[in-house]
Amino acid sequence: MLVLVTSVVETKADGPHHVWDFRNCVTGQDVADTGQDEGKIASPMNGPTCSAAGISLDGNDDYVNVETFQFGGATSFEVLVKYDSFIAGSRIFDFGNGESSDNVPVSAVSARGSSSDIGWAILQGTQEELTFKGLATSNFDSSTWTHVVATVSGTTMKIYKNGVLAGTKTDGHEPNVLTRTYHTIGANPNWPDFPGYMDGTIAYVKMWIGVELQQSDVTTLYEAEGCIASMSSSDDGSDGNFYCINGGTVGGIPGSCTCTCKVGSEGPNCATASESCPAEIGYTGTPPDCIAGPVVLGGSSTGSFYVNGACFGTGSADGTYSAEEACTFTFSDVVGFAVGRFETHNSNDYLTVGGVHYSGTSGPSDGSVTAGQEMTWSSDGGYPSNGFEICTGDPCVASTSPSDDGSDGNFYCINGGTAGGLPGSCTCASCNTGFGGSSCELLACVASTSPSDDGSDGNFYCINVMVWLPREPQLIAPVHKATTSLMMAIV
Repeated sequence: MLVLVTSVVETKADGPHHVWDFRNCVTGQDVADTGQDEGKIASPMNGPTCSAAGISLDGNDDYVNVETFQFGGATSFEVLVKYDSFIAGSRIFDFGNGESSDNVPVSAVSARGSSSDIGWAILQGTQEELTFKGLATSNFDSSTWTHVVATVSGTTMKIYKNGVLAGTKTDGHEPNVLTRTYHTIGANPNWPDFPGYMDGTIAYVKMWIGVELQQSDVTTLYEAEGCIASMSSSDDGSDGNFYCINGGTVGGIPGSCTCTCKVGSEGPNCATASESCPAEIGYTGTPPDCIAGPVVLGGSSTGSFYVNGACFGTGSADGTYSAEEACTFTFSDVVGFAVGRFETHNSNDYLTVGGVHYSGTSGPSDGSVTAGQEMTWSSDGGYPSNGFEICTGDPCVASTSPSDDGSDGNFYCINGGTAGGLPGSCTCASCNTGFGGSSCELLACVASTSPSDDGSDGNFYCINVMVWLPREPQLIAPVHKATTSLMMAIV
């Protein structure tokens, strides 16, 4: 009888077989294995410390010991690490039988000196040759979180850094299938003359057995660690929340977040306005020739205009204007706005917002606009001081918490109120009928016939109503004896 034996390599990453996640671990306590083949405990040795970021190793003698298990063949690893310094061959992990015996490490590797090269090595038996070492096109970055995936299937070995393929070797080999003597994270103390203690922090180590992760899998894993935009200036990205405003696009991974700015904003958080469109006369271009943050200048102009950072207006930024102006401003996103300057002489000079003309000293109230909405300006040039300046930014958001004062963009605005304006100058308007106040939090007053009702609770002493009677006009007595006034009741 002929028996056909085949070896199947999985390529779909349904979930790692072993996971040691050190984020929010407790110093001195074991860390559980939460993978599919759970149960392999990771025990800290010699005093590494825990934090929300992971387990920190001192580069001297700290490491983590893991219960051993059998593995070999096609294999994939995923790690998220931050090196503070580079020590000779400092390991992220090393699973093996001691010194040069079926070792499978990922490390910052060098011959004997310090190096930041990303190393991915597989030893078969006592074979000294490291099949893949320092061949990645990029290194670990000091004091920066790095996402690394290492895979092997057949003779092909790959390393990915931050979601991007960084190195490939096509004449490598898979690890032997066996249970090794030592599984350690952060060092290999069982290799006495080359232990490679790591100086840095490890967030997690994940392992797939019989699986070769593909580029699509790696992309998904990396993006799952992505940073999230925050409006709070205290969010530094250490936990993945990163202060990134004015339409900036967040990138990177926790601890190494980035904020890519739109034109018109700059700085590490896109919080600083930059001048991208200085005053210009006779502009006839079309969007996006002149853009700053969410403001795009469109249409044509017969006068002068400017877009300065997140602010725009007519004339120039110093407040002077030119004659016979006509400009159109289009918004490319939902934004809040605040009117910084509004000066017109009469109805011949006006700003149109949402179909409403504003002239004289009555400019639009601070509020918000939707994507695609326009503001248009027209002036007959009779007075050179006519014009306006409006600044934009992330709009204020309604909140039900009375402590939200709008400084961070969250503003106490209830009972149907619409939040508008920019952080630091939020407004709450269009309250439901019967409510008022700066946050629509107050009920309208109700008439009362009790002289003691002063309005503090909404009940206010208010009497002498007009009564309609079905007969000839006559005088009637007042409703309350406390008053001497009379009222004419007319049919």
